[in-house]
Amino acid sequence: MKEQMQLENLTRMACNIRKDIIEMAYRAGAAGAHIGGALSSADVLAVLYGSVLNITLDKITDLNRDRFILSKGHSSIGLYAALHCAGFLTDEDIATFEKDGSILPAHSVIKLEKGIELSSGSLGIGLSFGIGEALFAKRKGLDYKVYVLMGNGECNEGCVWEAVSLAVQLKLDNLYMIIDDNKQQLDGISKSILHVESFSEILNQFGFETYKVNGNKICDLLSIFEKSGSKGVPIAIVMDTIKGKGVSFMENNPIWHHNLISREEYENAIKEIELND
Repeated sequence: MKEQMQLENLTRMACNIRKDIIEMAYRAGAAGAHIGGALSSADVLAVLYGSVLNITLDKITDLNRDRFILSKGHSSIGLYAALHCAGFLTDEDIATFEKDGSILPAHSVIKLEKGIELSSGSLGIGLSFGIGEALFAKRKGLDYKVYVLMGNGECNEGCVWEAVSLAVQLKLDNLYMIIDDNKQQLDGISKSILHVESFSEILNQFGFETYKVNGNKICDLLSIFEKSGSKGVPIAIVMDTIKGKGVSFMENNPIWHHNLISREEYENAIKEIELND
């Protein structure tokens, strides 16, 4: 019964994250928003902020808090939605998304008191930043964990693989590398841009404790986080996801990497998400 209630709560949270994403994107007007990749990561954000992360509002800057690092900065709107649903951002905060003077621009800017750990305009740097945070914990005798969410597209960056090699050498078993493999990126289908046959096989060869999971299935994500982290090496979770997940006309459609939402599209998207709640 307890497990069923947890699953229902996290499913509802994922739906609320998706609704916030659509609401913010619609209110952004002509500025548009990066929608597809935010929707594909909504489920893992719900699991992290609803179950996994050791971080609370009253200890949001505590030195021993868990760190969530958003490396795939195109999905900052998803992070804002998750922080809102978890209580770290207010209704007033998210109403300012992409407005002049807002703390919530299209790419996140570090603001620890709001739960934003990294300025993410430059893609590919999140894992290196996460290594620094994980190494600090080791050297200071702290027991927090670092979770870095990456996009499959940004894994084209060479610095990502330098970081992967270093994480293994340093034996950072408090570091989670999570890849949102939705098979698309800014320029279209990833397979036609720079094909990676299997992230999980490559990371396993590097020496990570590696898992492949349906990243849009909350019960599977919970299971992976519960059983991982016991082998003394960094952990990689490669999520098979659908870009635009939760809104049928956005799913696997490259134009929704970044786009404007009309009023009709907004209403249809909200209705569909609510039906799935």
